[in-house]
Amino acid sequence: MRIAAILAIASGGDQTSETLKLAGEVAKAFDASLDILHVKLDPRMAVPMVGEGMAAGMVQDIMERNEKESAERAARAKETAEELATSLGQSLHVGGAGRGPGLSVAYREVVGAEPEELRKEAPYHDLLVMDRPDLENDAYSTISAEAALMETGRPVLLCPPGGISEMLKHVAIGWDGTKTSTHAVAAALPLLEMAEKVSVLTIDEPKKTADPERLVAYLGRHGVSAQAEHIPAEGLDPGYALLENAATRGAHMLVMGGYGHSRLREFIFGGATENVLRSAGIPVLMAH
Repeated sequence: MRIAAILAIASGGDQTSETLKLAGEVAKAFDASLDILHVKLDPRMAVPMVGEGMAAGMVQDIMERNEKESAERAARAKETAEELATSLGQSLHVGGAGRGPGLSVAYREVVGAEPEELRKEAPYHDLLVMDRPDLENDAYSTISAEAALMETGRPVLLCPPGGISEMLKHVAIGWDGTKTSTHAVAAALPLLEMAEKVSVLTIDEPKKTADPERLVAYLGRHGVSAQAEHIPAEGLDPGYALLENAATRGAHMLVMGGYGHSRLREFIFGGATENVLRSAGIPVLMAH
């Protein structure tokens, strides 16, 4: 399946420019439509529960600050979308989706909760592109990443802070033979077919039965030339081991399964997933 429709989330934060640039590069490579969505958080949703000692004036101040920040983020998101469209030689379609087939760039702004909007829009797109979440300091971005990865059924391409470089020059696959990593490889096939080099990285852990050589053979049936790499466990967390070895081999993107579960809106990633999200300096494509 080719990538024909891409949804990029423009948060309006510091990473927006690089995230949209990444989405634009994929859209250009596949001659795909790119729909850019900015979700303005209703300032009333961001006000903490009013308790004893919080005066009405304090609540009003919080709402006004939230409204100002929301407006600034929305303006930044739209401006960045316009710049991207121009760089791709396209006119920005505002307020709707791009008309396909072929390369197009559209921008839409809605008021609501980002996780819910992701669930609504994902079924009509082949790939989601968004900021790599800040697990330490931004619970909202983390919850959005959870919804994208665990609840949409679509692959998610996460852009790291600090930019990207030659994403499809060398792609590494974190392979453990599980259902989630199988889904990730299947979702990444269009990208793998365009990559100059593909490495299959498997961590040799006790009781693990992943066979990277068989995955190399499978990829070969799709015209993808890959090589298998066995990584000694050496007591390292699998996520850090994948990132370290991908970096050592000069990979520009990592493909892996995403693990985790949600309980009463508390987001808990699996160890490898969490550590990759916390530390990855390259784009990461995940599927659950």
